Amino acid sequence: MPLIPFRRAKDIIINDCLILRTQGRFVELEFYLKKYKKLLLFGASKYYRTYYLFYNGLIRFNLGCYRDAVKLLQDFLLRIDNPSAFPTDEAYYYLIRCYLILGNEAEANVCLNLLTERLNSPLFILMSLYYMKLYKVRHQVNLNLFFDALGDFDDEPDLAVTALMRILSDFVRDDTYSADVISQTRKSFAQYAAYNTNYYFSLVRLSFMFHHGFYDAILEKTDYQTVSNSFELLNIYCAALYKKGLTDECIQCLKKAVICNEASFFHINLAKCYIVKKDYSNALKVLANIKDKSAMDYRDFLIGICQQKLGSFNEAVAAYKRIQQHSPYYDKALLNLAAIYYDDFDYRSCNNILMKITQPRVRDHEVYKFLIGKTNGSANTKNISILIFFMSGILAVLTALIIIVFIFLRLIG
Repeated sequence: MPLIPFRRAKDIIINDCLILRTQGRFVELEFYLKKYKKLLLFGASKYYRTYYLFYNGLIRFNLGCYRDAVKLLQDFLLRIDNPSAFPTDEAYYYLIRCYLILGNEAEANVCLNLLTERLNSPLFILMSLYYMKLYKVRHQVNLNLFFDALGDFDDEPDLAVTALMRILSDFVRDDTYSADVISQTRKSFAQYAAYNTNYYFSLVRLSFMFHHGFYDAILEKTDYQTVSNSFELLNIYCAALYKKGLTDECIQCLKKAVICNEASFFHINLAKCYIVKKDYSNALKVLANIKDKSAMDYRDFLIGICQQKLGSFNEAVAAYKRIQQHSPYYDKALLNLAAIYYDDFDYRSCNNILMKITQPRVRDHEVYKFLIGKTNGSANTKNISILIFFMSGILAVLTALIIIVFIFLRLIG
């Protein structure tokens, strides 16, 4: 049998990646890219290297490595000279998602404007608007022009796009949507879901239902097997179990998930479940396996909580101080560190840490109010005590000098 030429083999790989991505099978996509990376990047073809950046960016996003995903997707967009020949709209959509998660609203809006101007993919525009709505980020797009340009929804050949347009058009337009609108949207999702298997439709459907508290509906329509190949769908499913108080079932699903992939949010969520169960030792074992640099601060925050609960205060302090090196204003960690100093009667350090806390939500916390009330007085009392101690020392020295001078004068007199 003759060997397949390199170019033909690369085309087959790219087509397989396209199928896996369209079906949301990101676990398999990650494995597939690793397996054929050398072949795909062999030679100097810009086309295949550009596609590799795109798919790797999608994988990093699904693994929760959002900063890495931004770099890869930006590099992808800079390399393409013919946007229509590549999945440009999808790249903008994932960049918008990354920027929303990272809190960069301005860049999210820049990408949304570029995506809307192209008007090539209503699906990704609608989903981007939907996530901006969920993150409460005000978009800067003229939606009336957008929806007018789309024309009749029924003419759209993609069933998923048709469904999402009908379901989300009013949802993303209204700034003050009511419970009735949400309920109707949920019913519409159920109606279309029966004969729609598009991955992105399923993602928005489950995301919508989760963010509006329809956990029972999610658990009725899905199970671990149906969502196990998609990082995002699996995360939503596990989160629904957690929200329903099914912590043991959630732990079992997450234990399977961490075996299959390295996504840091699965490890973090598994650790949080163990913390809820007060199984701090197992939580620490899970947290020790997190290698993603972008998740280190939250990992150390959870390590600090576990060590605090186990009475290992030196280890807890070390974890919170590691956070301060990279994120000096991580207020929840600062509050926990201040509490440790207070319990150790180090009121001055406790007060100094509390002064660094700026977030109103943390400053309104009962623990903060208690500590600030106690340490302000204690710190002042300690300062006065130190002043009195030094003054007493100075007075004793002066008294001794007077006595010495008096004796000396007597001796020479």
